[in-house]
Amino acid sequence: MVVLIRSPLLRRHIAVVPVFMFVLVLLLFADPAIAQRRGMSSRISKANAARKQQEIEQLQKQLDGSRKLLESVTAKGAMTQAQLAAARSSALSAREALRDAEKQDHEISKKLRGIEDGILDAQSDDSEYAKALDEIHLAQRAMDTELHRILKRPPPADDEDEATRLSELAHLTTEEREKLATDSRYTTKQDALHLAMDKLSAVKTKLFGASDEWKKAHEERRRINQEEAKQELSVQGAANNSSASRKELRTTAEIAAFARASISQAESRLKALGAKPKAPTSEKKPEKKKSTP
Repeated sequence: MVVLIRSPLLRRHIAVVPVFMFVLVLLLFADPAIAQRRGMSSRISKANAARKQQEIEQLQKQLDGSRKLLESVTAKGAMTQAQLAAARSSALSAREALRDAEKQDHEISKKLRGIEDGILDAQSDDSEYAKALDEIHLAQRAMDTELHRILKRPPPADDEDEATRLSELAHLTTEEREKLATDSRYTTKQDALHLAMDKLSAVKTKLFGASDEWKKAHEERRRINQEEAKQELSVQGAANNSSASRKELRTTAEIAAFARASISQAESRLKALGAKPKAPTSEKKPEKKKSTP
């Protein structure tokens, strides 16, 4: 059965019902979706905030560690700088003392040679010293003659001087030296020369030891030589200390540069995240003055 609604007012009310029902249905089904989207957005925001806070904390730890490292190497650098200055001063003093010892050694050696020359010049032609010199001359002549014979060279001149003989020995080839070394007659003459030289050295030592002036000068040179050796060790030790200090300073400077770069990087990132870098823990806050009653 079809009911005709003739009243215009009633028809308007009936027409509004579908619209109201649509809105009601929309609200009933839309509210859970909107709430779900809002909840998801909230969780994302919290997760982002947590990650940001975690990064800030990590950056602050990095900043604190870099500051401590810089403070440590700066103090170490100051100590090494003082050590370097001390090493340089020590090296300078040691070099000056070594120069003084070398100068004294030169002077006493010159004095000692003068005393020795005076003692030897005072020896007569028939003295033990003169006889030892003659033995050396004869031994050298015999060895030189044997050398010329073995190498098939003309005999040496009777007036051949010492410089000519030494020059000839210096210019021997390797093959010639090997040939002489394996010849028993040449080595016998060579041994005789060494014995004559040892005898001359013993005669000179005896003559010098009998002189009080020579013994005093000799003892003085021995003392100076000991001081010279001591100062050489001091110079070497000071140089080693200075070198080690310079190397330590270079290493310290490199570590300090790395620490400063790390500090700058951490501070820049913290500011970019909107966080203020914390002050170094070593910095003391000013104490508040107590108010007097």
